[in-house]
Amino acid sequence: ADADWNADSLARALSEVQGVRSARPYVEGTAMASSARHTQGVLLRAMSPQALQALPRLQDALVAGSLDALETQSGVLVGTRFAGNHGLSVGAQVSLMTAHGSATPFGRMPKLRHLPVLGIFALGFLEYDNGLVVLPTAEALDLLAQPAPRLIEVFLDDADRVGALRPALEEVLGARGIFVGWPEQHAALAGALKVERNVMFLILTLILLVATLNIVSGMVMMVKDKAQEIAVLRGLGISRYAVLRIFVLDGAAIGLAGTALGLCLGLLFCRYIEPIRQVLIWLTGADLFPVEVYFLQELPADPDTGETVSVVVMALSLSLLSTLYPAWRAASLDPVEALRYE
Repeated sequence: ADADWNADSLARALSEVQGVRSARPYVEGTAMASSARHTQGVLLRAMSPQALQALPRLQDALVAGSLDALETQSGVLVGTRFAGNHGLSVGAQVSLMTAHGSATPFGRMPKLRHLPVLGIFALGFLEYDNGLVVLPTAEALDLLAQPAPRLIEVFLDDADRVGALRPALEEVLGARGIFVGWPEQHAALAGALKVERNVMFLILTLILLVATLNIVSGMVMMVKDKAQEIAVLRGLGISRYAVLRIFVLDGAAIGLAGTALGLCLGLLFCRYIEPIRQVLIWLTGADLFPVEVYFLQELPADPDTGETVSVVVMALSLSLLSTLYPAWRAASLDPVEALRYE
């Protein structure tokens, strides 16, 4: 950052970009957190008490304590797993130590602060619930020996549009800073979710192909069983095209009914995915979707309209295509040969 860099003015400029909900300066650094039971490295995240109050996600995630206490006294907010590992509750003391202390003839002395726990949150993300400590800006600047906040957190109206808004945000930043989106900040998680989405789409496609083969085999058997009836219709003057149309419409009706049922069940499953997971855990005793592997405490489900429509269109298209061969066989049936063995 250059000498004219100012976090507050830059945050105001970023908040004026179309699609940005808000932008707030913050302080971030690492520290060693210790209690009577445990010691571990943590990530310090600090904002002004007013900025923390304006974060609805943090407000909703509090399971104990209150953000109001940060306006009147110094203290920290910790995650549920951190509090559980250290045996902490609201009012307990936690020690934070950084390497930004004063220099002495024997080396640089660490800086140590003893702060009370003012709140406990459950964000549902393992890395944050286990290793994030939220505190006021003044305390963080003192611990990290920084004169002012150097980072700005930008909140978008739609987090998925971070790529589309990147050019506008980088234009505002210019040479005063570097833009880092959440996909880069959490590259491992974003990459894992992308791979899982692609794999699930491939699995779903294979399931649709199997269902298509079932439609084909079922209709071929139906054409074989109804050969004499088809021959009678052909003898009464029904054209090949009419027979073809009958079987195409029959297969399309089967595909439409199956797709509609699958769509309703899929949306219902997505709506109640977490209660279903809890029921399966209760029935089997197995830890489905473990937080240590997937980093999330709850199984996420967010139906995407575009992807849902594409899957429905693909299912209907495959079911329609699967009717062409059986319908062609029915239309090509020779009535004389079919009635010969009646």
